[in-house]
Amino acid sequence: MQTKQELLAENTELRARLEEAEDTLRAIRQGEVDALVVSGPQGDQVYTLKGADHPYRILVETINEGTATVLAPDGTIVYANRILAEMLKIPLERFIGSSFHYYVPQPERDWFEALLSKGKKGASKGEIRLQATDSATVPVYLSINSMQLENVPDAVCLAVTDLTEQKRQEEILAEGRLSRAILEQAEHVIVVCDADGLITQTSRAALELYDGNPLLQRFEEAFPLSIVTNGSDSNLPFAQAFSLAALQRGEIFRGVEATFKCKAGRMFHVLLDAGPLYGDNSVLRGYIVSLTDITARKQQEVERQRMFTEQQALTEELQVTNEELQSQAEELTVQKEELEKLNHYLSSQQRLLEAANEELESFSYSVSHDLKAPIRAVQGFSRMLLEEHSAQLDQESLRLLNVVVDNTKLMEKLTDDLLELSRLGRQPVRKSIINLALVTSQVFEKLRAQEPKRDLQLNIGDLPPCRCDTSLFYQVMENLLSNSIKFTKFKKTGIIEVNGRTEGREDIYSVKDNGAGFDEAYADKLFRPFQRLHLQRDYEGTGVGLAIVKRIVQKHGGRVWAEGKINEGATFYFALPKNGE
Repeated sequence: MQTKQELLAENTELRARLEEAEDTLRAIRQGEVDALVVSGPQGDQVYTLKGADHPYRILVETINEGTATVLAPDGTIVYANRILAEMLKIPLERFIGSSFHYYVPQPERDWFEALLSKGKKGASKGEIRLQATDSATVPVYLSINSMQLENVPDAVCLAVTDLTEQKRQEEILAEGRLSRAILEQAEHVIVVCDADGLITQTSRAALELYDGNPLLQRFEEAFPLSIVTNGSDSNLPFAQAFSLAALQRGEIFRGVEATFKCKAGRMFHVLLDAGPLYGDNSVLRGYIVSLTDITARKQQEVERQRMFTEQQALTEELQVTNEELQSQAEELTVQKEELEKLNHYLSSQQRLLEAANEELESFSYSVSHDLKAPIRAVQGFSRMLLEEHSAQLDQESLRLLNVVVDNTKLMEKLTDDLLELSRLGRQPVRKSIINLALVTSQVFEKLRAQEPKRDLQLNIGDLPPCRCDTSLFYQVMENLLSNSIKFTKFKKTGIIEVNGRTEGREDIYSVKDNGAGFDEAYADKLFRPFQRLHLQRDYEGTGVGLAIVKRIVQKHGGRVWAEGKINEGATFYFALPKNGE
């Protein structure tokens, strides 16, 4: 097969020959040839041209293109050279005198007539196919020019350039472009080698498998393949290295399993298809090798085998398990009946518990309410003693009386908190969107006014919108901020940080301080009523404030928790459903 350079050279030569023919036609048209001799059935006839210096016959016979003089409109050939006759596979003596239309196939007739009509008026050219006497079609480039013959007004001269070789070259070039496009788009690894085993062309997949450019390398060095066999059942030894020499001996590989280790060290399993490439006269031109990556399939086969083995083991276990389940089914039937009885019992107990809780809340409210009057009485009489009869009491009596006053204050606060806690069970929740940052600021200003000598600092971050009961969450923030202010009393500057974020379907808020902190081992006690982790003398309070926070947050479908370390501050969290859902 010719190389690309040889094809381009022949194409250039054909174009030069075409230009030569056109120059000859121009010479005839301009009157530089003086006569035409036509041999026909009636003998030789002479046609003269005006102003020529050399015989027309010599000129036509010496050019390299097929040439003919045709009389329009019937297309009679009055003269032609031997090149054109040979091109159409007809003896020259039979060709002259025949009609040129006979050599124009029916599909080309209209196009030929158009070229002929234009040529009579001056000149025309174009590609067309002629039909030889052996029925083969010949692609040609036709150039038609008008001629000046005495008594023949419609004579034309035809220059015919054979494009057969040029078309063949174009087809070869197109096939080359097609093969390159196929290699570029091919999903599989395709490698083309010359007769010496050097790689000349590859697909893109081959570049990726090689991890580089393997061109002009020996195939065995670039792609060291090992044939996978089944041992004694195969003619090839187990894992024999693949070589192009086998193809040279005439062997052909179709779907042969092989392994390949790339430069990076990764092992691939491939299907090998390979065979020789022959040119004209059965001359060996090279080899073509195709590799299909089946690594994933092999891994799947190994995985399937592993799963099959496991499945067999599981089947055996399931048989044993089924027998056990059959015996357990009867036990479950009995247990189901017992569970139904237990659920019925629990439902009745739940109703009793709800009733007891209602009674307890009512009792707590009644007790707290009824205690307020005697507590105020004790507190009032104690103050009267201090104000009106302190001069009559000794120091110990005054101390004891002050203890009574302080404890009545604590008792009053405790009854107030108990009343508030009991009210929460009956108070309905009226939700609306509130600005929690604004509520926090208002609560902080109120509490800071009660501690004018304290250096207190509040930092509020970005808080998600909060859909809740305004009055209840005012109380939540008041309890949490007052708690932080209380436990930062021994700090030079009490720093409180309020932040929020959204996680999944929850809006999470936090109140952090730099106060006394607590031992996280006891964090679960913080939100229980009357539970305290610090001494009363150090930090006043009733132990009910955080319990109220928990009750309010739970009424909104949320949850609470706390984190802290001793002397490193504490952080209290509450989470609410996003958008109050």
